[in-house]
Amino acid sequence: MNAMIAEAKRLRLQIVCVLLEGKTRRGKPGGADERCIDAIAPFANYLVVKKDGNEDGRFDAIAKSRAHRSPSSMTPWTSARS
Repeated sequence: MNAMIAEAKRLRLQIVCVLLEGKTRRGKPGGADERCIDAIAPFANYLVVKKDGNEDGRFDAIAKSRAHRSPSSMTPWTSARS
């Protein structure tokens, strides 16, 4: 996954992190889905997350941690409503 992210950056591709299934898809701490979030979300240019998938504020924290980067590298965070 690291190589894929590095190649996307090299090619100046936008990285989109999408969590459509919400809370049910998050899984248990340390599980495969959570490890995917750890690997991809911090590098995403866009975060699209179903509201119940962010009940713990994890994606809010990821977006805020990216706030120090240049505006061209991160789109402002907008929470999903459904």
